[in-house]
Amino acid sequence: MTFHSPALDEAFANDIRGALDARRQTSLAPLIGVVVLLIGAFLAWAATAELEEVTTGMGQVMPTSQMQLVQPFEAGIVRDIAVAEGDVVEAGDVLLVIDDTDARSTLGELQERQQALAMQQIRLLAEARGQQPVFPADSAPDIVEGELQLYEARQLALAQQIGVVSEQLQQRTFERDELLLQIEETEASIGFLERELELNRRLYDRGAIGEVEFLRRERAAANEQRAMAVLRAGVPRTEAAIEESRRQLANIDIQFRAEARQELTAVIADLAVIDQSLRSALERVERTRMRAPVRGIVNALPVTTLGAVIRPGESVVEIVPLDDQLLVEAEVRPQDIAFISAGQDASVKLTAYDYTVYGDLSGVVERISADTFEDEQGNTFYRVIIGLEDNRLRDGAEVLPIIPGMVVTADILTGSKTVLDYLLNPVTRARNEALRER
Repeated sequence: MTFHSPALDEAFANDIRGALDARRQTSLAPLIGVVVLLIGAFLAWAATAELEEVTTGMGQVMPTSQMQLVQPFEAGIVRDIAVAEGDVVEAGDVLLVIDDTDARSTLGELQERQQALAMQQIRLLAEARGQQPVFPADSAPDIVEGELQLYEARQLALAQQIGVVSEQLQQRTFERDELLLQIEETEASIGFLERELELNRRLYDRGAIGEVEFLRRERAAANEQRAMAVLRAGVPRTEAAIEESRRQLANIDIQFRAEARQELTAVIADLAVIDQSLRSALERVERTRMRAPVRGIVNALPVTTLGAVIRPGESVVEIVPLDDQLLVEAEVRPQDIAFISAGQDASVKLTAYDYTVYGDLSGVVERISADTFEDEQGNTFYRVIIGLEDNRLRDGAEVLPIIPGMVVTADILTGSKTVLDYLLNPVTRARNEALRER
């Protein structure tokens, strides 16, 4: 016979429950430990891991320099239009051609004048050196012929002038020689007359001849002496005339070369003036072919009609530069501007290209507007200018151009926070706001 005690049954049940609880606690302890470790590790990571703080603004790409305006220097008539709006042009490409008839006419006249002066310079240089002029083979035949004829005419005139003076010298030399011969003959005659006069004087002293005869003889001797004096006086004059003719003969060539050098100096001065005028004329002709000042895109082409008349300073082509450093003008809300400053890094994503495929562009904040602006909807914003480090997006070998006007999203790195700060931020804000509530 078996007896059941309620007290014993309750004690037995308690023992069983205790054993089960102990077993349960023993099995949960490792799991709780793992959870605690995971939470601790997460908190440690959240306290040290930093996330970037960015301020985002929409904007568009713009060039560093302003729009390039191509303007004519002087009025003209449009002869050809080589581009259309949207074309990409390289620096130096012809955009528009103006009629150059007048400019080329002026240039041609100046070139002819320059060649004529150059040939004249060659001739004068040869004359100054006493040489035969040698003209380049590619010179204009009519100009060369004219200069050769002038050279020969001047040489002929020089030879004639030398011939006249040489003839004068020869004549004066002949006169001197005649004079010396007369002096020699007169000296001989005087010698005879003096001896004859001496004999007549003796005869006169003896009374062999009359006084009249003696005086006649004496007068004849005196006349010869006077004639001799006249002849001797003529010798220095004749020698002086001969020397003068010799000087004239020598000076003819000297003077001819001096005049050639003087004319040469004037021609060289004229050539310098012509060279300057030629440069201006060449520039004028070149300006009729209006070229792109920079590599860029034709943004506007106000002149579209051949034969149109354009005025000086009128904008005929507008070009947006492509090779300048590109900038981004981003619009940032006033509540986000406080932590933005120059020098901060930025990430720029172009809406025209898929960011996940082509990536972004790096940039740096360069300047911030001093005041806000207002758009058409009445929204206010600050303008933040970001300088891009590259003008192209690259996808392997493929290069994607970036042109002014493209829409972008700019993320400006303003700082960093730990993950824990982000998690606690709502709690901190709620606590601070709760403490201010009434």
